[in-house]
Amino acid sequence: MPRNPTGHAVEREFLTLPVWDQLNASSCEQVAGAVERCLPEPWAFKQLAWHELGGQKRHVAVFDWNRSEFSLIPGARTVLGYDRKQPHTPTPEQLESWEHSREGYGHPTLKKYLAASCTKLRTVTVEPLLVETMPAEGFGSEDDHEERAAFLGTQFRLPTEDEWEYVCGAGSRTLWRWGDACPLDGYPYDYRRKRRFDLHRAPNAFGLTFPHDEYQAEGVQGRKKGTIVPRSGSGGVMTCGGAGTLIAWLTLATSFDPTKYGGDYFDCIRRVYPLPTVMFG
Repeated sequence: MPRNPTGHAVEREFLTLPVWDQLNASSCEQVAGAVERCLPEPWAFKQLAWHELGGQKRHVAVFDWNRSEFSLIPGARTVLGYDRKQPHTPTPEQLESWEHSREGYGHPTLKKYLAASCTKLRTVTVEPLLVETMPAEGFGSEDDHEERAAFLGTQFRLPTEDEWEYVCGAGSRTLWRWGDACPLDGYPYDYRRKRRFDLHRAPNAFGLTFPHDEYQAEGVQGRKKGTIVPRSGSGGVMTCGGAGTLIAWLTLATSFDPTKYGGDYFDCIRRVYPLPTVMFG
């Protein structure tokens, strides 16, 4: 069928996460095809994939834009942030690792640390988006902002902090996007080599991959206009000097906010394309 970027061809209901998750593969493909017809070229629906992580599993519609891959993210009215009234229950091994950090670096209790370092609990509405499946390197905080602006162009932007946290968790309310457990016999960057624990490297239930090393961070659109802030990793702010393995893994927690400790470094960004409201019937 021909493209009709100004037409009303998609029922918004089908691009809400609770409804999308109930659709079968054939229906998901039909919705993705309708979205494609409402988008300008060179957008193209590529394939329907299946992704699972953190107790979430779903079909993901993958789109292509000039050989860059994007996931179609259904919108939702959803809860984000760290629930301080129902805090994370650590394992004995996690507590032992945390006590090492406390003794050597003067950190507070784990409960207080998580309460201080994570985003607040909140309910937000996230609209449907096309989100680049992998962040692009070479456009970090130390790179030329003009090159970063050229990479985004006029049609793309960075995800907001709420959008980023939503697409990172992909519907999961666990501490990390993959669950509530992490290995404690090595740091995230160690596991990049050893490959004994790959959940932090795996695509999430939206088919997106994220920085998996505490020395990395992804830049997102800050709440203050014109600012870019880091998420996922801390650029080494929290772990430089061997502060302990659990604290290193916590920098990858979905709601961890490195700016609370002065973090401003990021080394990659990803593009998002908000679906135009005119396409919805």
